[in-house]
Amino acid sequence: MQRHLGRHVPGAPSIAGSSMAGAAGKILARHVYTVAPRDGTVIGLPFANALFEPMLGAGAASYDATKFVYAGSASMDESVCMASRDGPVADFRGVSRREAATGALSPGTPSGDVPKIAASLTGAKFRIVRGYSGFQGLSLAIERGEVDVICPSWAVVKPRYPGILEGKSQFRVFLRGGSDEGSEPAKAGAPSLASLASTDLDRAAVELYMAQFRVASPFLLPPNVSPAAATVLRKAFAETVTDPEYLADARGLNADVAFTSGEDIQRLLARVYDSDARVVARLKQALAGD
Repeated sequence: MQRHLGRHVPGAPSIAGSSMAGAAGKILARHVYTVAPRDGTVIGLPFANALFEPMLGAGAASYDATKFVYAGSASMDESVCMASRDGPVADFRGVSRREAATGALSPGTPSGDVPKIAASLTGAKFRIVRGYSGFQGLSLAIERGEVDVICPSWAVVKPRYPGILEGKSQFRVFLRGGSDEGSEPAKAGAPSLASLASTDLDRAAVELYMAQFRVASPFLLPPNVSPAAATVLRKAFAETVTDPEYLADARGLNADVAFTSGEDIQRLLARVYDSDARVVARLKQALAGD
């Protein structure tokens, strides 16, 4: 996006990228919300889970995710749990019968949240091992046999383990977070976490958490950004995701492109933050402990 977006903005400005790590994207979100200039010159790209933090976090949030101005999202994603083909976890029944060491990143990220939700709602025996750094750390952990399971996103699993859904990898996907029956993991037969939940309330809690994967790359602007700047950037973003050069780069990275407009992201988050209080409470309960 950094390489291609500028061509679709009037004047063709160069786009300079910088990294702001920390707190699973929440530091970046807070910076854009409170510090960044409101003239369209700063665009944030936090992890999607940062947009849910004000609703699911334990403390008072320092930003309101519904008040960002969204330029769009270039991808949708899905959480998947994977294990070694020659390890103790052959399928979901494996983590129902015996404890499985499960690698995870920092608290508040899907790598640890998804197995926590699965454990709370289905009785699965995930033992979460935190402290790994990025997907590279998780993948090395499972490749070395340090952990039995990891639950990253499909977007990072697909290019690193080509053929994993066709039995051409040493690993297998045995669970998926989303309920989209058209996704690649679904077509390969991986069961969804929602389908394993035993009550309507639990299924609704899973669906609420997984909504974040529908906007896996949320490009956002500060609240009260100039309407003119928002219009220009939303148009530029929509043009970029259909740009042949951009799409060629994505194919080269084995990355899927799925556009969601900024307006649709605003509507999605409005619905999420208007969720039934019982569903929110059940999800927070599922996330409460390891």
